[in-house]
Amino acid sequence: MLFEILGDLCIILVERIDMIIPEAPITQLSEGALQRVMLCQDWFSDPEFMHGKDSVILIAEHASQVNRSVMCLPQVMTVEIPPPDTKARRHFIEWFEVVRAKAPIPLWDTKETLAAFTAGLSLQALHQLLIGAIHNKSPISLSDVIVRVKTYIESQLGEGVVEFKQPTHTLNDVVGNGKIKKLFREELFARMRSSGKDAITGIGVSGPIGGGKTFTLEAIVAELGMPVLIFKNIRSQWFGQTDVILEKIERVLISLQKVAVFIDEADTVFGGLGKDTHETEKRLTGRFQGWMSDGRFRGKILWFLITARIHLLSPDMRRPERLGIIFPILDPEGDERNEFIEWAVKPIMDPPPNRDSTEFDTLKLATEGYSAAAFSSLRSELTALKIRHPEAGIEEVKNLALDQLQPDIGDARRYQVLHALMNTTRASLCPKPEAVDTDRTDWAHEILQLERAGIR
Repeated sequence: MLFEILGDLCIILVERIDMIIPEAPITQLSEGALQRVMLCQDWFSDPEFMHGKDSVILIAEHASQVNRSVMCLPQVMTVEIPPPDTKARRHFIEWFEVVRAKAPIPLWDTKETLAAFTAGLSLQALHQLLIGAIHNKSPISLSDVIVRVKTYIESQLGEGVVEFKQPTHTLNDVVGNGKIKKLFREELFARMRSSGKDAITGIGVSGPIGGGKTFTLEAIVAELGMPVLIFKNIRSQWFGQTDVILEKIERVLISLQKVAVFIDEADTVFGGLGKDTHETEKRLTGRFQGWMSDGRFRGKILWFLITARIHLLSPDMRRPERLGIIFPILDPEGDERNEFIEWAVKPIMDPPPNRDSTEFDTLKLATEGYSAAAFSSLRSELTALKIRHPEAGIEEVKNLALDQLQPDIGDARRYQVLHALMNTTRASLCPKPEAVDTDRTDWAHEILQLERAGIR
């Protein structure tokens, strides 16, 4: 505790207040902590203190870690100190070069580039990076910066909360999905790169399990060269810790420059807002919904929600401007299915048979009902077969394809397909765009039939 006397004013600074009056149910507080909470309540509510000239500044990393009964007092005001933005980081780099280094900082690029790519770092972390460059007498590389940002953010959020990923495959590696690839290349890539009012806020991807949703989205992000932030364990078993994690995530998001946030299996991450939902789940879902429509994040954060059960997301989360577009990734049909067959059999048959040949017809029959994941599994099996039997041909390919039985999840996958189509926000991405209204009525009827049969 520090005291600062300014004339007839007294300012009291209390550091690590979250350790002195921690947030917890009253019944779980120690006797000492309970006494300190009661002391602060009495102190801050005392009329002489309230009308006096003295002030108390309570310092904590996160407000949600401080006892709620004190933080909720009307005379206690919360002040958030934001992380440094690009301008502040650029100013700090220039100050360091002139005052500390007294020489040009060895960089792989300009100071503006360094300031942009160090988004997410505190000034202390940036200082350590610059000190290291001066000490080692070697230029700071882009890979050094990326590793430092990744390490720092993971340390701030805690182990296992987030994962950084940098996909290396692109849309050229995605088989099929012609409409999706065309949509992104002709329209959505420009909006994803934008930081203005035309920037797209979020993208929802639905479709049956094994359809290749995550692989396709990773390819889309890789085309833009954006880092991917994957939220993993954002819940805690301890009282109040989920709220602390959410506060930490918000600080990280504010500090980042341009990032894609992936939330896979989104229907299990968000608990909804219904009356039977736990309060913590409601706050978690509500906080993410607020971030997705927050103007501060538009053009900086791209939200990607991936789920096979899009209908389980709350209507608030699926609305326009939170998810700018929802599109389906379905099992391949027609020419796209032919493309998958050619891709799958390449380890054995390169080039693959002509599409008009009897051999190709044999392959089509052998792979009836295959999903994208099933084709990928077949390709892997054929790769292994080629190593064991270099002379293998069409007969071995056919036998292996027929031997791969698909799991008994056909009705469940059909149910997921129907909900994916019902929630698609572009008619052009539906199987028959000209008849989408009629099809929607039929899909809704089929969904009811499957639900009556116990499919969920």
